[in-house]
Amino acid sequence: MTIEGWMAHSRYRHVFAIVRVDEFTREDMEIDQKIRVTKVVASEEEAIAEVERLNALQEKGEGGSRYFWQMTRLVPSSEAAPED
Repeated sequence: MTIEGWMAHSRYRHVFAIVRVDEFTREDMEIDQKIRVTKVVASEEEAIAEVERLNALQEKGEGGSRYFWQMTRLVPSSEAAPED
C-alpha cells in the first residue's frame, strides 16, 4: 500500500519521523541506546530531503550515524493519555 493509501485509512494526522542509528556505539549497547528520533516533519518530501542531507554529511566523514525516515501518526494528547 502506498503512503497515500495508509493516510486515507487513518483518523490521525500522519507525520514523518527522522530516525538516526548510531553505528559508532559499542556492540554491547542496547538497541534503544543506538536509535533516536531526531525530529518529526509534516511531509514525506521534507523527510526525504532531510534524510538525504543528513546522510550526505555522514558520507563526508562528519559522523558515524545513518538516517532514515518513518511515517507515523500524531495522536492528540487527549487520546494518548491513559484513563484512570
